[in-house]
Amino acid sequence: GRARLNAAVFDIVTENEIVVEQNTGGRATFKNAGHTDRAGVELGAETLLGGPLEARVAWTYLQAEFRESFNTVTGTPATPVTVPAGSLIPGVPRSQAYGELAWRKEGFYALLEALYRSRVAVNDQNSEFAGSFAVLNLVLGLEQRGARWRVTEFVRVDNLGDKAYIGS
Repeated sequence: GRARLNAAVFDIVTENEIVVEQNTGGRATFKNAGHTDRAGVELGAETLLGGPLEARVAWTYLQAEFRESFNTVTGTPATPVTVPAGSLIPGVPRSQAYGELAWRKEGFYALLEALYRSRVAVNDQNSEFAGSFAVLNLVLGLEQRGARWRVTEFVRVDNLGDKAYIGS
């Protein structure tokens, strides 16, 4: 009665993943490329105390990679490149963590969130990576309720520390 724990293990195989066929001069074309794998685990926990304070945490580990190699063309002049099997799928962090502390009192709520993402590949051939980052976010809101309705207004400030990061 004090907390809820959740766990999920997954293994996903996708056929015909959409990848970049050619990217030159700011113009990209796309094609389908073989199979991809996404395997991982997600863990989560939240408080169930019923008072004004609530907490939630979640963590995800995800191994996302191309199962089969494929060819792409990048750069100017156009250069053919082979993306080997086992390369990471770009834009997908290996791990991510989220935490939230909330305070709620009749018609008002405040949340402080923390988010961490590990570094991510930014291209199919995994030659460059965007760095990991952690940010704090703040949410303040009001809530009005009627018999069959509810109205919620809120203000949200993301990245309280004004950290420079690449989110996708």
